Amino acid sequence: MCQIFNLNNNTMKLKPIIPLKKGPSPQSPSITINGSGTLTINTAAVERYGFKEGSHIAILQDEDKPNDFYLIETKDANFPKLKKAGKVSLKTGYSAAKEAIDTHFGIENKAIRLNLAGQVKTELGTAIVLITTSLKDLAHAKAQ
Repeated sequence: MCQIFNLNNNTMKLKPIIPLKKGPSPQSPSITINGSGTLTINTAAVERYGFKEGSHIAILQDEDKPNDFYLIETKDANFPKLKKAGKVSLKTGYSAAKEAIDTHFGIENKAIRLNLAGQVKTELGTAIVLITTSLKDLAHAKAQ
């Protein structure tokens, strides 16, 4: 099903691209931190990494590689406790993490979404890698 168009005496034969009808695309495991510091762990991350309501979480920054951030469950009650945010997703207030990330990357008052990219073993237990590439790109674009 092509249509022929004439634009400035140039004939174009255009074929429409029909959207595929299929189910919803799978969600990537990620966290979102809004401008006020509310951290939300999406359904895909909860299911993949087994986060539970009532667990405490910490965001860690690697001192040797300061662009690298990690998410870890902790038994330390000084860290934020996860609460239900929807059927499966979880949330908590974590303005200190938002401030640290904003300060490091030179961004402020923007909601950020960080994909989760597997796990690494640490002295504190298993940590989940936060992909911060988009933040580096955002900070670089802001500087120019």
